[in-house]
Amino acid sequence: MKSSKRLTGQQYLSILACVLLTAMVSIYTMTTYMKGPLNGNFDHYLMQADRWGMPEDIKQRGVTPLYLDEWNSGWDGQFYYYIANDLMGLKDTPEHIDADAYRYQRVGIPVLSKILSLALFQDWVSPFIYYLTHFLLILLGTAVAARFFIKEGVPAYWIIPWAVGMGTQITLLNGLPDGAADALLIIGMISAYQKKYGIYALAITFACLSREAYVAFPALFFGAQVLERLIKRKSIRPVPELLVMLFPLVVFVAWHTYIRLHFTMTPAEQGTSILGVPFLNLLTHMIAGLQGHYPKMGSGWDSYMAGTGLVLFTILLAWTIWTIAKTRPVQSVLQGNIVSNTTVAFTLTLCLLYLCFGETVIWNFTGYMKAGGLFLFCIPFIAAINGRRPHAATFVLAMGITAFFSWQGWLLRVDQPTIKYKFDVQCHHLKIDTGSTCREHFIWSGDELAGLVGTVQNGNRVAAQGLTPSGFISFGPYIELPKGRYRVELTISGDGSDLGYTDIIGINSRDTAVTLSKQPLTAGDDVKIQTELDVDESFIRNLEVRTWYQSGNLSLKSLSVERLAN
Repeated sequence: MKSSKRLTGQQYLSILACVLLTAMVSIYTMTTYMKGPLNGNFDHYLMQADRWGMPEDIKQRGVTPLYLDEWNSGWDGQFYYYIANDLMGLKDTPEHIDADAYRYQRVGIPVLSKILSLALFQDWVSPFIYYLTHFLLILLGTAVAARFFIKEGVPAYWIIPWAVGMGTQITLLNGLPDGAADALLIIGMISAYQKKYGIYALAITFACLSREAYVAFPALFFGAQVLERLIKRKSIRPVPELLVMLFPLVVFVAWHTYIRLHFTMTPAEQGTSILGVPFLNLLTHMIAGLQGHYPKMGSGWDSYMAGTGLVLFTILLAWTIWTIAKTRPVQSVLQGNIVSNTTVAFTLTLCLLYLCFGETVIWNFTGYMKAGGLFLFCIPFIAAINGRRPHAATFVLAMGITAFFSWQGWLLRVDQPTIKYKFDVQCHHLKIDTGSTCREHFIWSGDELAGLVGTVQNGNRVAAQGLTPSGFISFGPYIELPKGRYRVELTISGDGSDLGYTDIIGINSRDTAVTLSKQPLTAGDDVKIQTELDVDESFIRNLEVRTWYQSGNLSLKSLSVERLAN
């Protein structure tokens, strides 16, 4: 059904269904995350780290850091949230941001959060209002895209892979600007196609101020408009339409000029290792992951998942480029299809840019998930504006990629035990004890450890013969061990000839993943599997004791780590 016709009630229900599904997935994901890793403290979804400190205004509101240790830097969402309460960087906020110029270039969502807080008569941007801003933008982007697809003869459900996929959900989950920026870009692209230039300028401006790479779209769009006027010998005087199209670029340049003057450097000077040699990091990480040795992750299941994720990301890039090729871009340029040409050039630019991802983006699965999510919208959008309907089989591929990424993100980020500290930063070893005495012996019960298989029963993690598939029944707790001697003790009960194994991995001071120990699991009641570790370097971080369940009946009761006398 083309855009000149009005929608039916059934079609409006389809749009509503897409929005409600996105809302339910988002709320359920956040609820699970809050009950698990965040231990009921919603404010901690921003993953604040005490390593950076916290702006005084926010600290006085009662917001506390999630991570209290010396090495954990938290996640980027904390910085953009801080910016929302100090938009011009005039207070102490820059002192608590890892790369102030780089972070402040993404001021778009913080500005919208501030506007929402004022509309709600609040005198500050709370963590909830900051989350609500992202949530509403993603729902708005879903509704606008679903409506557009229906009017162009494409099923509304084509927006679902972007809306509910982990690439978008992970940004909502942890306060990152990417998903909301995608929503603004989607609204802007659709508005450009529909010649609603006022809405286009507003949406694209905030998209560019949320993800700097998105400035390519208004630059290409404005350039295409001017070029068409030159080719067809039309007037190129500053007519209102061209001024509106130029607006996002003017604002973008003005803001970056302010950043350069205020912070005395450009964002690019602080954005290291984001891009590198084309294909290099993508292929090296992919191959290492498929061999079970993903960099900075250690050996085993997580590495295989990360390698597989990169394969799917590469397939998504190839699929996007193939979709672009099918539009016959050269012929389209000659015909003057401005929005189609702009979209194709912009999407191809992103593809080529993402093939150059550096280690900063590739090392964690969330990096390429966030980047790839937009392509799940661009593929059907490009088809729609070129008068084609995506094949149903390709939607299966889109949902397959979405399902894997969602499964991976759910297991490794969302459905996890409570983040608990077992060490005190004042003691400079196993961390947290909030009392005044430094402790050197810590115990985790089975249900405090994360796992990919098995269930929690009576404080233990349990696997049963014939009911539980093989896999890691436990992993974590991701602690830091400074130089010294330690005893690691795993207590299990089990029966069977091949229960599995336990290993200990971590990241050394040279930023290399190392396997420190590996032992088979022994059948019996209350079996204690002990390992003594000599950390002869300055530290081992992200220490992980993993238990692989193979077969039989297994109950993992506890894990203890004890510092021994030298």
